[in-house]
Amino acid sequence: MKQITLLLVSVLSLFGVCSAWANNPDKCYWRMDGSAQHHDLSAKIPSNIKLKFVGVGQIMARADFAVVAPGVVWSGAKCPYQMVPEVKIAYEMAHDSAAQLEDGYTDVYKTGLKGVGIRFKTSTYGVVPSMSVSRNGNSVSVLVTAQFAYELVRTSKLLDIGPLKLDYKIAFRLNDWHAATIHGSGDIPVETDSYFSGCAGVRKDIKVLMSKTWTGELQSNSARTEGFDLNVRCTGLPAGTKLPVKVYFEGDSPSDGRLNLTSGGATGVEISLQNAMGAELPFSQSRAMSMEWMRSDAEGEIYNLPAKARYIQKPGTPVTVGRADAVLNYIIEYN
Repeated sequence: MKQITLLLVSVLSLFGVCSAWANNPDKCYWRMDGSAQHHDLSAKIPSNIKLKFVGVGQIMARADFAVVAPGVVWSGAKCPYQMVPEVKIAYEMAHDSAAQLEDGYTDVYKTGLKGVGIRFKTSTYGVVPSMSVSRNGNSVSVLVTAQFAYELVRTSKLLDIGPLKLDYKIAFRLNDWHAATIHGSGDIPVETDSYFSGCAGVRKDIKVLMSKTWTGELQSNSARTEGFDLNVRCTGLPAGTKLPVKVYFEGDSPSDGRLNLTSGGATGVEISLQNAMGAELPFSQSRAMSMEWMRSDAEGEIYNLPAKARYIQKPGTPVTVGRADAVLNYIIEYN
């Protein structure tokens, strides 16, 4: 019975060794003890982060954090140079990490706050994920990066402010060996003096009362012009901040500056739409028109577009009398 037991132990030990090297075919190892043991490391997270005002896609805040690891990790890792001519060093999100990419990004991850994404950078190899390849040699030893950086990236026009919830795992790989996992988790208070939260019309609906017009005025192109103002308020900005706010329009329009009437009324008539300088109001995003910053008020920054409207006769179309109503929407662009 003893002989059978020893044989079973021997077989199991052999199986264990094969399994250990299965995901490390180049037999890379830690210099200090020669083992290929996987190590779980931790990362210190900052006590708080303060956001600064930037545009979408730019960095709002940056913070460094140190990696906590045992001495065997700081001794470095090697691959046998007689057998392995190159070493590939990779940092990537571990398969069991809770981190998810932000839509439209390849290196920015979700934080749980709308509009706030996070990017990870190593002190040596750059943005995660990253990979570096170099020639192997007797003196070549790979050190795990001792410091990472968080970069908080603005990912949308609107954003939430609150605790930043981190829970991520970054895998350190040497060739195909998953040598270590760096885990960071916790809540980070986010501070900001004020931050842009969005723009909206000061008035939800704008009604422009058009004067009664005679057919003779249409034929002579002398119908009365009615002025109106489009006012927009942007909130969450430092007083006096001047964003590049633009506007364009949507409606039943044959071209810029022209708006068809709603059906069931007068025919052969449309509405001419221009800004105060006589430029036609755009019905295309690519030709969005700039709005002018006017003032700060208690709730935010006020932007304005003065405009004017008047009835005109459609080219080559006879006029029939009736109600002459029309509707259009405006779309605000800001960054």
